[in-house]
Amino acid sequence: MLLFPSALRFEVKEDEVEELLESFMSFSTPFQSMQTLAPPPDGRIAGQPLAQDLHLFVCVHGSRDARCGDIGPKLASSLESLSAELDFGGEVGDGEEDWADKVRVYQCSHLGGHRWAGNLVVYPQGDWYGNLGADVPRAVVEEIVSGQDPLSSPVLSRIWRGRLGHNKDEQIYLFESRDKA
Repeated sequence: MLLFPSALRFEVKEDEVEELLESFMSFSTPFQSMQTLAPPPDGRIAGQPLAQDLHLFVCVHGSRDARCGDIGPKLASSLESLSAELDFGGEVGDGEEDWADKVRVYQCSHLGGHRWAGNLVVYPQGDWYGNLGADVPRAVVEEIVSGQDPLSSPVLSRIWRGRLGHNKDEQIYLFESRDKA
């Protein structure tokens, strides 16, 4: 089981899932980044930190609204293909690693906001994107993978939905300020 935004992997049995979730629900901290979050203090179930890769979560939930169920799997496939093709000149690690090995694409059951399908959440940044469509443009993937700030990027700012760790007023301020940048 993967737990975000904490970026931890847990090897749990089915009967331990509820205990794990209870442990984390009692331990809450504002989201800053994956690097600042710690495991729950009681240590009932230990998790292993995930590598500081880029984790892309795509909503494929189709039973509540068909838009994510239709667009999501195609978007995930498009993201996987495009991220595997990218070449950033050895900026990842020691040059032996491939970008395809550093970008993880996950299909998840629900992100909310089906009207914004295809929906994408990117960790460790915590940025949410919407209206991506099934065939994501290469420029979008290049800017996400290279770590561009969505608020200063003309490509990303138009599909940016928000960022984890901000309250409603902060989100509105950031959203409105993106057009002024």
